[in-house]
Amino acid sequence: MLIIDRTKHKCVSCPLNASERSLADYVRDPITASEPHFNNPRLISKSYDQRQRRSFCHSSDYVEGIWASCRNVPGFIVAELERKGINRKTLRKVPIRRANIVWCGANQFEFGAKGRSPWIHENEQVFVILVRDTFGHAVDIVAWDPETNHLGTWLGVAYALGQASVLTGHLSVGLPVHRTPLNYLRAAGKGIVILNASTARSYLIDAGPLIAEDAKHRRELTTALAQPLPRIVVAPATSKEG
Repeated sequence: MLIIDRTKHKCVSCPLNASERSLADYVRDPITASEPHFNNPRLISKSYDQRQRRSFCHSSDYVEGIWASCRNVPGFIVAELERKGINRKTLRKVPIRRANIVWCGANQFEFGAKGRSPWIHENEQVFVILVRDTFGHAVDIVAWDPETNHLGTWLGVAYALGQASVLTGHLSVGLPVHRTPLNYLRAAGKGIVILNASTARSYLIDAGPLIAEDAKHRRELTTALAQPLPRIVVAPATSKEG
C-alpha cells in the first residue's frame, strides 16, 4: 500500500526516500547536506532506473516543496530577461527559479550536488519551472537552459509547460503553442510548450485548435503530433484440409 506522509512532504514507501531526503537537504543547505548517494555510481544508476516508480509516489506538496527550496532568480538575471521582452509581472506569475542540475538523458535531469558527476555533463545552473495540472496540483519540475534551449523534466510526468491551460483552450480562439520557454514567457505564460509529444497527443486532441508560431512551426507540430500507426501485415494463407 502506498503511504504518503503529507505532514513532512516525504513519501514513506518510496524506494528513493533516503536519496530524496538528502537531495532536499542539499538544495536547502549545500554546506551541511549529507550526499553519499551522489558519489556512488551504483545508487545514482538505481535512482535513474527507478524514476518512473518515483513519479507515482511523490505527493504534490513534496514536488512543490522541492521547487520552492530552489534559489530565487537574482535581480541581474531578471533585468536580462526583461531586455529579452519578458515582463516582470510574468516572472511573478510563472513559477520560475534557479538550480544546479545535471542532465541524465535527452530530456530528463537530476538536481546537482558538489563534486563530479558520473554523467557526461557537469553541474549546470539553469531555470527550473514548476508544472501544475488542471486542478492546480504540482506534478513535475522542468529545467530550462536558455543558452542551448535544452529542456528536461525531473519526474518524467509533465508533457508541456502550461499544461494546466490545455483543457481551457477550447474556450478561447485557440491554444497557443510556443517553440521555446522564452517565447512562452514573452506571451505572459499563455499557451504551452510541448515537452513530450507522444503523451501530449492524447490531451491536445480535445483542446481545440492549436495556434502555431508560423507555417514552419505548424508543419513541425503536425509531424510531431501525428498518430503513428502500427505495422499491419496480412495473415498468411492457411491450406484447407479435405
